[in-house]
Formats: sequence, structure tokens, C-alpha cells
Amino acid sequence: MKVYNTKTRSLENFKPLKDKEVKVYHCGPTVYNHAHIWNLKTYVWNDMIVRVLRFLGYKVNVLMNLTDIDDKTIRDSIKAWEKLEDFTKKYTKFFLEDIEKLNIVKANNIVPISEVIPEMVRMINTLLRRKIAYLSDDWSIYYNIKKFSKYWRLAHLDMSWMKESVRINNDEYDKENASDFALWKSWNKKEDSDIFWEEEFEVPSNEKDDIKKIKIKWRPGWHIECSACNMKYHWQQIDVHTWWIDNLFPHHQNELAQTEACTRKEFSKYWMHHGHLTVDGKKMSKSEKNFYTLKDLEQKFKKINKSVLYRWIRLNFINWKYRDSIDLSFSKLEQMFNTIINIDETLRLVDREIKKWQHKFSWISVDFREYTQEIIQEYTMHLEDDFNIPEYETIIRLL
Repeated sequence: MKVYNTKTRSLENFKPLKDKEVKVYHCGPTVYNHAHIWNLKTYVWNDMIVRVLRFLGYKVNVLMNLTDIDDKTIRDSIKAWEKLEDFTKKYTKFFLEDIEKLNIVKANNIVPISEVIPEMVRMINTLLRRKIAYLSDDWSIYYNIKKFSKYWRLAHLDMSWMKESVRINNDEYDKENASDFALWKSWNKKEDSDIFWEEEFEVPSNEKDDIKKIKIKWRPGWHIECSACNMKYHWQQIDVHTWWIDNLFPHHQNELAQTEACTRKEFSKYWMHHGHLTVDGKKMSKSEKNFYTLKDLEQKFKKINKSVLYRWIRLNFINWKYRDSIDLSFSKLEQMFNTIINIDETLRLVDREIKKWQHKFSWISVDFREYTQEIIQEYTMHLEDDFNIPEYETIIRLL
């Protein structure tokens, strides 16, 4: 089996760290609103990757986080006059309902990052002791990317132009802006809310090797949460890390840097990134009025049977390779619906004929089994070619 590894920009033979066991990590949603269809496209393809690995005989353990602590969840919970925990649990429920509708198998562990604060603190303290992280003058703790010689490795950055002592406090910052990033943010601004965590950190003295224990109030940075989730549930190394291409930098690059600086081991053996999503040929955005959630599509196509609608969405997504930028085309909607109806009708007829003839002519059943075995072998060959599910020749032959 071959997979495309973003880290090496090449197809590689797939070999798990341990026999047939595969540890997979998906970046989860920020639970402050309904998941949009670009999110859902990524989750559908994550699901397909896991299903294929299991079909091929691997024992797959899947972990996904839920970002319930960040600027957006805190900001919008305050606007809604709701407790942060109640607010994020509400949107977590909506998300889990959406993935169930799309027949996405739930991860073995789905973890709100608020449950892994102790792991974050331990990792940050390890980085502080090794002087890879530092306490800034605003009392936030930053990761010093100059101290990690392989910082460029995943995103393939050119580090020669970087400025010294540049810090970024925002979780999501501009592309191509490689800078020290916040591991723990301190509460020191008027706009910061009364929602906070206060944790103890071990900060080395500048003059000696003495350690000062200080408490810092507010919240973790975005990048450390994924590292902490993996450390708690997958330990030091994983086999596969997935998500969309926009998270390659800074999020995944920062996640790799802080994890490997703590463990001194390769964090993820394979990185798999999904392509972009457009709607009717245009980039999805609120200004273009093509920014859809699953709830929006249910309303837009309320005359369509919901079961057919969900399967149409899923079929539209997997009709392309996971690395491709794909288009959700409403203009081709009727054609896709007809495809699903035809598949259902064909399977119904095949099932009827098998039941009709299987007790009368055993040779028909044997021939059918041999033919389907040939098809399965050919289709498996495409699956092992970097999850080439859109290779539909074998499906067409079957139908």
C-alpha cells in the first residue's frame, strides 16, 4: 500500500510503527457554531481513510479533539449569555449529529481540549526546562522556533529571511509568517474575559539554573492542544495525522515542533492533507453567499428525501481524491440523485435474483462469487494506491 506523505511530498510504502496497528489523529472542530460543509468534506474523507485501512486488515485507533477553549468559543459564549461549557456542549451535540447523518464512524476517542489541560501544562514545563519555551514580558509563554532546528521540515519553509524575537499571540495567523507562537496566553488585556484557567509553570532563571514556579492566568494556545491530546491517548508517536491543507502551516508545523521537542522522537510518520472545497466553482465564503452548513443544505433541498441528500453529499465528496480541490456542484445535483437511485435499484434487483436462483442453480452462485472476487481484488488495488476511491471502473463493471 502507498500513501502520499505531505512531509516528504512523495508517495511512500505504508508501514505502521507496530505491525498492523495504526494510530490515527484527526484535528477536530472548534465548537462555537455548526460545522460547514468544507469541515464535513474533510470528516467524510477521514472516515473513508479509516474504513479503507480497516478493510485492508489494519487495527485502527482513531483520536479526535474538540476545541472548546479558544478566542471564538469564549467570545461567542459571552455574546450568547451562556456558560462556556454549556455553549460548547450544545455545538458538540450538533456536530456529532451531523457526522452521524453522513454515516461517519465516530472516533474511538473524541476529546474536548478542556480535559487535557494537565497534559498541556506538563508539555509546556518540559519545553521551559529545556529552554525551548520562554516567559515573555507580557507573561505569556512562547515557543522559540529558533531552538528547533527542524522547524521547517513539514511546511518546507525558507527560514533564512526570519526576523529575531518576533512573537505571534494569535492562534491563527497569516501564512508565511513563521514566528514564535504562544503556548500559554496570559490574562492582561481589558478585552479578555473572566473565563480563565490558572496553572503553575516552572520557569528557569536567567541568571542560574534555578526554577521559579509561577502561576499564570488565562488559557492555552491553539497548537498545544493537539499535542497534548496525542500525548494522553496515543503517547509519543502516531502513524497518521490528517486534516485539510490550510492547517499545514502554522498549526501542524507548530504541533510537530512542540511535540518532537518534548519527546525527541518523530511525532507522526505520515501526514495526509485534504484539498480545498468550492461551491459551484467559487470559493466558499459568506460574502459569496455560498457558505453552507448541513442544516442549510437540508433547508435548501427540503423536498429531497434526507437520506438521499446525505448520501449525495457523501458521494459528491468521495467522487474526488482526498488531495484534490473539489467542487460541490448544485447544478449536477439531479444527476447525482439519479445515480444514488440507480445504485439502490441495481442492488435491489441483484439481491432479488440471488434469492431467486441460489437454491436452484448452485453454479450461478459460484460464478457470481468468482466474478465479485475479481472485482474486489481490482478495487483493492486502487484503494492501496493512496486511497484511490474515485477509480470507478470496477464499480461500473459491477453495476
